[in-house]
Amino acid sequence: MIYVVILITILSYFLLLKKTIFGFSVMKKNFTGFFFFLKLFVFVFPAMILLNYYGIDEFYVIYKVRPSDVEYSTIIICICLFIMFIFIALLSYVFNDFLLVKNTSLGSDIQALYLARSILISNLCILVIILLFFGGVHSLLDSIMHSESISKGRYSNSSKFSLRLAVHYFFFTCPLLAILLATPVYDKLKRERYLSIFLGFIFVSFYGSKAPIITFFLVYIIGRFISKNKQRLYKHVIAAVVACALTLLGVYVLFNLQYDKGELSLFYKYFINRVFVAQMAGIYEQLSLNINNSDYLYHAIPFASLFTETPNFQKDLMMITEDRVDPSTIGIKNSLFLSEASSYLGVKLSWVFSIIYTFNFVVSVVLIQYFMYRVFCLSRSTVVRFIPLALLSYFSIVGGSSDFLFFKLPVLILLFLICLAIAHYARRNFLLMFQGGKRTN
Repeated sequence: MIYVVILITILSYFLLLKKTIFGFSVMKKNFTGFFFFLKLFVFVFPAMILLNYYGIDEFYVIYKVRPSDVEYSTIIICICLFIMFIFIALLSYVFNDFLLVKNTSLGSDIQALYLARSILISNLCILVIILLFFGGVHSLLDSIMHSESISKGRYSNSSKFSLRLAVHYFFFTCPLLAILLATPVYDKLKRERYLSIFLGFIFVSFYGSKAPIITFFLVYIIGRFISKNKQRLYKHVIAAVVACALTLLGVYVLFNLQYDKGELSLFYKYFINRVFVAQMAGIYEQLSLNINNSDYLYHAIPFASLFTETPNFQKDLMMITEDRVDPSTIGIKNSLFLSEASSYLGVKLSWVFSIIYTFNFVVSVVLIQYFMYRVFCLSRSTVVRFIPLALLSYFSIVGGSSDFLFFKLPVLILLFLICLAIAHYARRNFLLMFQGGKRTN
């Protein structure tokens, strides 16, 4: 019975979202929603199937879940996801200019080239400043040069607010850079494209996390699939298989750097637990523990943590489930958006929050698309077919609900984009002055 419910939820995704930027279809050559698809079909659905089939005891990343609650929790999750898919489909027709994928000519968008160059310059300036004046450490390069664990550099870069802010700026702008480099305008600038990819790798690997590095290259690869939308199907399949193999190899290399030459058998166990189960551990734990505290709402208010100490549900959940004492020694527990919401609304109202969360999530995507369309003068096809791929790589439905409840994450992204816009127009005006008023970028 439970597998039928999961199957219906999976089918509803394909049926309801196939024509939207949240959909993914090789046959229809719609790759824009790849990361939304990836998070569902790598993080969400496999965890539900594995936990119901094998049980809780087979996985070391999930704690304090009653075996009898697994099936019930899975049904709740499926209902909320089904509601989410329905409302995304409805909102896609409301905001059809930005959310529906249409068979329009992609063309060469020269503004995408100018924006990519501005991102490179702003990121390079930030990297130099934090290395010289704020004690930043390039975690990956430092780990390779000194044969030390990559975690040492990551801990150092987490110690200051300025460094954490720079890391988040890199995490957002690097996927954006990758997708711009994948657009057709770079097809005649291959040397610049490959140099920019290398620089993008330097920026995104600053903190040393595996996921952002993999995301950066995946955004570029899928972006090339979108650009080459007239290619035959078998070429896309071959390229996808090669990309998956290279991604898996990259994860294994980074795993060895972090865990000092881990064995292949350990990597297999690590991969199954960390990739297929860990991202959904929080929701199953919360639905078993039923933690309730309305104060978690304060964590969803933009910049509230700068003025007062706000309780973090995902951190508290990790402390409770893993019996930790010192919050400074742990990260946060990944969980479906429903997990955090149930802590202040309760499970019975989770379906209501699915509607609220979906509306805020979709509106956030549209607002950022519109901002980039108006401020950076990107073409409509770039904004609809390419930009959402980068946005959905940064937005995550398994990252808790506080990011979108009061638009905390979209507000941060808009601030990043405003900073980028200032750098973009400053660069353009400098070039205009240098060229004596002649328009050049």
